[in-house]
Amino acid sequence: MPKLVFDDKYLNCSSSSKEINKYKFVTAIFHVFNGPILEFSISINIDTEIYDDIDQIVLHLSKSKNIKKFICKSWSNDIMELFSFKRYKLPSVFFTLHGLEHLHLTHCVIELPLTFDGFITLRSLELCNVNIIAKTLQQLLTNCP
Repeated sequence: MPKLVFDDKYLNCSSSSKEINKYKFVTAIFHVFNGPILEFSISINIDTEIYDDIDQIVLHLSKSKNIKKFICKSWSNDIMELFSFKRYKLPSVFFTLHGLEHLHLTHCVIELPLTFDGFITLRSLELCNVNIIAKTLQQLLTNCP
């Protein structure tokens, strides 16, 4: 399956079953990681506490070197919660996805590693409510076509 889209909206259930559903969600993602993945999209509720698992997914994607499109969106049913929650910080291995052509990030933290030399094939970039300092944004854009 070259295109994978995961949405954790079904995790919004009682707190007693949330951890079980989170486990099932993450297990389902890793279960389909068999062949080359060209597109990966994940939409997660901010209170899912799944960020460590996403780091492992990104690590797996970085090894395949086939990924062309990456979408990561965080959301919440409570608009006020969006301003106070812990955002997902992209792991440094994310910036080794040199074949990316399309990147969409929502509610993430972007800190480039010193070794970042750009996404040389990036054709579209969409950043929504990300935490990024001006110097980092300039470096990100400078190193992309």
